[in-house]
Amino acid sequence: MDPAPTIETVLHALRALYHSPNTLEKEQASKWLENFQKSVFAWSIADQLLAHRDDPEACYFAAHTIKTKIQHHFYELPGTSHHSLRDSLLNHISSCDSQTSVVVTQLSLAIADLALLMAAWENAVADLLTKFAPNPASYPVLLEILTVLPEELMNKTLRIGANRRAEVTEQLSKTFEGVHQFLVACLSGYYTDQQLCGRLFKCLGSWFSVGAVPDGEIRQSPLLEALFHYLMDLSSQSTLHEAATDCLCSALYKCEDMTRYGHLAQSLFERIMNLSSTYAQCAAQSDTDRCLNFARIFTEMAESFLEALIQFPNKGLGNFSQLELICSTLDNEAYEVTEISFNFWYSLSEHLYQVDDTSLNSQFSPYVQKLILALCKHVQLDQDHDGILEQSEDFYDFRLRTSDLIKDVIFIVSSTKLFRELLTHLNPSLTWNVTESYLFVMTAIAGNMEPKEDIIVPHVINLVLTEYCNPPVRHHAALTFTCISLLGGFKEWIKHNPQILNPALQLLLSCLRIPKLSNMAATSLDLICTECMEEKQMMDNLPTLLQVVKDVDSFHITTDGTVRLIKAAAVILSKFPNEQLLCEGIRELCKYQVVPLEKLVEDSSSLSSKDRATKKDPGFWLDRLTSVVRYGVPAVKNGHHPCYQVIAELWATFAKVCNRYQSDVKTIEKCCRCIRFAIRNLGGSFTPLLEPLVTLMVSLYSQHLHSCYLYLGAILVDVFGANCHCIKGLLHMTEALAMPTFELLSKPNGLVLHSDTVDDFFRLCLRFLQRDRLVLLSSSITSPMLKCAIAAATLQHRDANASVMRFLVEMFNVPSPSSSKKALNAESTTTYTLVAEQLQREGPVLVDTLLQCCVSALPSSLMIDVADVFMSLLTFDRRSVSTWLENSLKSLPTESTGGVVTATAQQLKNFHSGVTSATDARDITPMLKDFLILYR
Repeated sequence: MDPAPTIETVLHALRALYHSPNTLEKEQASKWLENFQKSVFAWSIADQLLAHRDDPEACYFAAHTIKTKIQHHFYELPGTSHHSLRDSLLNHISSCDSQTSVVVTQLSLAIADLALLMAAWENAVADLLTKFAPNPASYPVLLEILTVLPEELMNKTLRIGANRRAEVTEQLSKTFEGVHQFLVACLSGYYTDQQLCGRLFKCLGSWFSVGAVPDGEIRQSPLLEALFHYLMDLSSQSTLHEAATDCLCSALYKCEDMTRYGHLAQSLFERIMNLSSTYAQCAAQSDTDRCLNFARIFTEMAESFLEALIQFPNKGLGNFSQLELICSTLDNEAYEVTEISFNFWYSLSEHLYQVDDTSLNSQFSPYVQKLILALCKHVQLDQDHDGILEQSEDFYDFRLRTSDLIKDVIFIVSSTKLFRELLTHLNPSLTWNVTESYLFVMTAIAGNMEPKEDIIVPHVINLVLTEYCNPPVRHHAALTFTCISLLGGFKEWIKHNPQILNPALQLLLSCLRIPKLSNMAATSLDLICTECMEEKQMMDNLPTLLQVVKDVDSFHITTDGTVRLIKAAAVILSKFPNEQLLCEGIRELCKYQVVPLEKLVEDSSSLSSKDRATKKDPGFWLDRLTSVVRYGVPAVKNGHHPCYQVIAELWATFAKVCNRYQSDVKTIEKCCRCIRFAIRNLGGSFTPLLEPLVTLMVSLYSQHLHSCYLYLGAILVDVFGANCHCIKGLLHMTEALAMPTFELLSKPNGLVLHSDTVDDFFRLCLRFLQRDRLVLLSSSITSPMLKCAIAAATLQHRDANASVMRFLVEMFNVPSPSSSKKALNAESTTTYTLVAEQLQREGPVLVDTLLQCCVSALPSSLMIDVADVFMSLLTFDRRSVSTWLENSLKSLPTESTGGVVTATAQQLKNFHSGVTSATDARDITPMLKDFLILYR
């Protein structure tokens, strides 16, 4: 933006943005102001706008601009101007009307961020207390700054690094005494001002959240006394109650560190145990908001003291009275209150599973049983509910989460024991919805039942077959729906008790024709058929299943349900012993999909968006065909495949679809997916179709660049790469696919815009390295391939980055003459030489890029892959990598614009020493994660 705009120009743009009736003018003003905020002129003009103070909208914009500039463009200011910026901001916020909270908030954030970025401002909190604390009129402003300062400490946007965070946290801890005195003074002067008290608790919670509150006098602080007073005061404002809850939860979270906050933990434990009666009052009054707050407190306490619960069950801070508190929330009429504790139960089950102590489990078993029985009530549908529960409903999601939780904790109780308990609750006098709720919970446990169990499960299945679903329309649809789901859950039990198989199949087949039940019936059929595919009774039912597939479009069933139904028939067919009958059955199943698909291909009309997922969409039929090919065609790696002729006949259809819909990426992806399973299952028998497929792929990829062709290429290399007769053709294919790929990815922002292409291309390259490394390394594409991988290493797209990193690991996973115990043969020596040449050319850039991945580019979760690449490089050439890493480290900044130290010389030295001496990638990963936080 040049030249500098005037303040009048900025005000004019703001008036257009906020008040112009012209939409186009608003959009233009918004874009102009956005560009203005990025310019260097924004610093001074925003300062001028704040000085005027006569236009609230302009003041807010200016305050927001200053905050944004500090967060993202602090480097624009010379160090000599930092003090004047600080003084200006303090003057502006001092002049603000405390009622203009949005402006105060933005300025408070700006001051907080400046304090974190400006190392020269050593006593920021003390200076703020000196300036604002003596004047009660400034309390709201000071409270806001003291609240956001610890919060901004964890703001990753500032990238102040771990050293600065540790330094500021220590400074905050040292100044907390003064902050505490200020907060207590506010409390004593305005105890009845519930709005201000809420802000006090928010501020205290903020300091707790960063561990800046020492475990000392805070235990006896009037602040905690007031906090618990308002928690127990049912007349307190809901916002105050929530603020007190937030503050207490922040304190409890820090109490997980018993060595530092042991005394506070004990104090809070005793106080929270006294909240049980207040919670009971809130529950009796159906005060859901306060009940939610108490549930959060009880759950946070149990999560913080979980180690004590496991190590010292029912002793000290592991006292089971806190489990009783959580269990008291399970009876609340609002399922949202119960759901608050789900994460605790997950954590408890994870810890108990790792400890694997039956006697310890038995101590927690009664509480888990209470949880599951309470959930039986919470998952109940309303008695007047019509039909089945829709997936779009919130209650559907809650029931799904409930089912997942039960599956996770059931081992603590014992499936058989709980099933027996649930069965005692089932009786004919129950309303349909109560019965359904117990059966729903049983469904979550069904998969854990022992196949040898011969009393409880047969009784439940008999109830389903003879009482609840005889006939299927006898009871409410939701009850029958759950019964069908329960049968699917019993798939493993049914496999070992085949006498139930026929009755179960007959029920499920009959339910396919009932619209509300058809999809669940298809799902359970799929589960049972897949589990019991080799049972003779399944073979006997195959003709019926094939007829059902043929008539499937006459049912009210979704695409997913249809695909599951086709799979159910296909998996049984795949086990058919007679090859001729197997081939005929597969051909028949394919025919039902191919005939309508061929008609679409011959139709000249274009595919519109409204045709998607309908019979006019080729993908509709390709999904079904894929189910046949994937599950019906048995996998045969060597020798003649009985279904080759069927696949050969399908090839003509595949080719027609790819040519007819060559520009439609969704259709091509579905077609490639179907071909992929054909290749996998036929194995070497697919060879005669290899050349026409590669020719088609290369031709269409050069025109449309659909990445699924790259993925398909990777499958071909994986399957045929070990075949010496195919490898040359596969190399030509890879080279032909690589050239347009390099061109696409080298365009501006190409790597980011085409992350799927990156993912699939380097999967292809990786497969080639694994199958015949020397052939690929001898190719002309090796150098641009490695350069492309280095450029793509900083991509944050998880799958694409993983493919790139795996490729780089494999690229240098080559034995060297010095590391190999035996002399390398000629091929291995040539391979080593080619890799060494590539590394010497690109090594410095690669190592520097990997370092940038740590410093700024990639999230911490991806460091494990970066560590693998480092280890691969070190194994190949430790000395060179050590030199390159040392040079890259020297180029890193050790101090920010504001004088904040990012990494000390000793930290850089330790990092270099640790990485270059490592012998296992698992040792490098934590080093990278520790190094990463120094710069973020």
